[in-house]
Amino acid sequence: MTEKVLSGDEALAYGAVEADVRVVTGYPGSPGTKVLTNILEIYNGDKQRHIEWSVNEKVAFEMALGTSLGGDRALLCLKSVGMNITVDPIMTANLTGVNAGLVIMLGDDPGAWLSQNEQDTRLLVEFLELPIIEPATPQEGKDMMLKAFEISEEFETIIVLREVRGYTMAKGMVKLLDYDEQPPKGFIRKKNRWISTTFNVLENHRKLHEKLNKLSLSFENSPFNSIIGNNRRHCIIAAGFTYSKLPDKKLDDFSILKLGTINPIPRNLIADFLKDAEAVLILEENEPYIENKIKTIVQDARLNIQVFGKTTGHIQRVGEITQNDIYQAMKSVANGKTQVSFNISQTQVSEKTQKTFCEGCPFTPTFEVLSKVIKEIGENPVIIAEPGCSVKLNAPPFEMLDVKYSLGSAIGIASGLARSRAGIKPIAVCGDSSFFHTGINALMNVVTNGTNIFIMVLDNAVTAFTGYQTHPGTGKDIRGNSTIAINIDEIARACQVPYVAVVNPDDQDMMRQEFRSAITSDELSLIVVRKPCPLAK
Repeated sequence: MTEKVLSGDEALAYGAVEADVRVVTGYPGSPGTKVLTNILEIYNGDKQRHIEWSVNEKVAFEMALGTSLGGDRALLCLKSVGMNITVDPIMTANLTGVNAGLVIMLGDDPGAWLSQNEQDTRLLVEFLELPIIEPATPQEGKDMMLKAFEISEEFETIIVLREVRGYTMAKGMVKLLDYDEQPPKGFIRKKNRWISTTFNVLENHRKLHEKLNKLSLSFENSPFNSIIGNNRRHCIIAAGFTYSKLPDKKLDDFSILKLGTINPIPRNLIADFLKDAEAVLILEENEPYIENKIKTIVQDARLNIQVFGKTTGHIQRVGEITQNDIYQAMKSVANGKTQVSFNISQTQVSEKTQKTFCEGCPFTPTFEVLSKVIKEIGENPVIIAEPGCSVKLNAPPFEMLDVKYSLGSAIGIASGLARSRAGIKPIAVCGDSSFFHTGINALMNVVTNGTNIFIMVLDNAVTAFTGYQTHPGTGKDIRGNSTIAINIDEIARACQVPYVAVVNPDDQDMMRQEFRSAITSDELSLIVVRKPCPLAK
């Protein structure tokens, strides 16, 4: 056994290695990216392990599921908005269950530091009827990851391990063990075992509920839940990483339940913890998910307790919880007050949304030319972009971005706008990675429906905005080995897009000519702006 100071992400990666995970898939996005890259670094060229950046999260999940069915442990790494993409296959895989352990490492982003929303994915995971666990410290994260694979195999279920942004950066001493090689389980060939269809859905759904009930009983005695302190008059229930934010002062005035098993929630443990309490403060990131469950438990147990948290205004519901927020809420609860006011600073928000251009960015001259062409022809197109380098259209000196939603959405939104009676021609600006992610589906849709829009694909041969990860057009895999590079312009021609061109940002005259043609054309046009990112390795 050795000990190392690790970040939360590093600890989760070591946990996966100790679990002898054989296949790791994912799609870049923070929080979540660094768990996969840390596993890649730890395995350091071990070709018995397959690690990949998949084309999108749905494919990444399907890849991990197939590995599990084949009898080897698999890990999927993604962030909150990426979990949304996986819903369709998970809603069937939860019914059939799994073979070897299958864990989803899910990164939520309270405060939306690096996200287009502030969603609480615990709500989605409960809809998917999957168990959720959440660590408070790096050591617990490593232990949880290892335990998650054991739970997955014991209950034949997918299990979600949730981390939040603050946890990814937390540091702590972690005890590391040598991994035990897991023998392959092999594929189980049994009639209808891995088939979900009309005749067995209800039976499989009943079995799923039985699994969750058994898991709930198991979580009642989980080592990831613990009680600290003997003052049961005032209580705190701290879920996951919020436990690590508790201030050192004033803790003698409270008893604390550190909650690591989030769904199914250990109802009996909580009811027993609160049986002598007058008040309980619920600490959790994002929505009042645990808080609302506690209220139900309190009511069912007929306990006369005040439940404080996000719904009562004691903890802010928007943004990441700070240690000062918790301290102020604790003082209010201990003194019997019913309200705490919060002043949410907008400084950090404005700083992180005002993206500047990297030195030598090929898209600086691209957007300069686009801006000039728009002014020259007197057009006022709606510009629609996606997460990625194209969001810099919203920053000075351009500030010409009109619409931005989720990854792969620009082409679909532009085609809908083109069909409206607004009378404005849209320009869909997407990155190469997002085109492969889900933009390609929308491209085929606009072709078959003859929709007139201008699609600009910013092709810098890498997923730059999230840390220079590879994608199908890069020509390299995650380990740097050469692969076949798929050209977006060739895909467009194969889909019979009426007008396709490839331009280099260094040739501004050619860009001006092609942009003018695309904006004024009465047909669908796709222009690939191609130059490798100068910062990519």
